[in-house]
Amino acid sequence: MSLLELYAVGDICLQTKGAVHPFRNMMEIFKNRDILFGNLEVVLSDEGKKAKKAFVLNAPPENVKFLKEAQFNVLNIANNHILDLGVSGFRNTIDLLKENNLRFIGAGSDSSVSNFLIVEKNGLKQE
Repeated sequence: MSLLELYAVGDICLQTKGAVHPFRNMMEIFKNRDILFGNLEVVLSDEGKKAKKAFVLNAPPENVKFLKEAQFNVLNIANNHILDLGVSGFRNTIDLLKENNLRFIGAGSDSSVSNFLIVEKNGLKQE
């Protein structure tokens, strides 16, 4: 029987000071997994209308590089911050994830987007 190592991390904000890699202390650990899942708790956009709420979470689009370098396989975008910059910020985030071949679940720009993902690794298929 094949084994599959799934690592999951909580809220990913990507608001960094001085472009310090937010996963710098975890990169060695992340190498030992088959699937790395995270909750993207931020809008990756500089555009859009800020929501009227206490905390608006957005990060520069170029910070997507941190997700790629950490080699995330799946990101959840269904959370209370995905619309912090309105629909345009939401769409920018989705487009950026797609452009960078980062798979995501939980929300999409139209009803044809599925809210689930099938991942196949080591001969195992997980829905």
